[in-house]
Amino acid sequence: MTSSTYCSQRATQTGPFLQDTESETSLSDVMIPTSIASKVPKGWMVPPPPVDLAFIATPCNVDDEGHFFLQPKSMKATINLVMESQTLLFAGSIPGDQDLCWQPGDPVVARYHLDKKWYRATVDKASTWKKFDKC
Repeated sequence: MTSSTYCSQRATQTGPFLQDTESETSLSDVMIPTSIASKVPKGWMVPPPPVDLAFIATPCNVDDEGHFFLQPKSMKATINLVMESQTLLFAGSIPGDQDLCWQPGDPVVARYHLDKKWYRATVDKASTWKKFDKC
């Protein structure tokens, strides 16, 4: 099954790997083993805002529209814990067709090409490509 076939069938499939739900599409709707699906949230927790107007942070992303994202130094231990737990859970995983079918707002995990570790992410926009060889 190609990823485009999977994407068109995703909304109607049910079975041992899918949660039968009426809610909007989320990562828990895709076909992943129950042992992993139970650990994946329907959305990521929003980090707490900084408590002071001035704080030390590391820039971690700049999007296509010029918005930049910061990781406060005070959150470093939490960020490392999340990253390590994602890496342990998804290391060695092989993506299937369901892993190549996203919609904006879907919570996902993504492997960063420089350190080969897994991080939480949210899909901003999705392409209509028919095939993905590598991301």
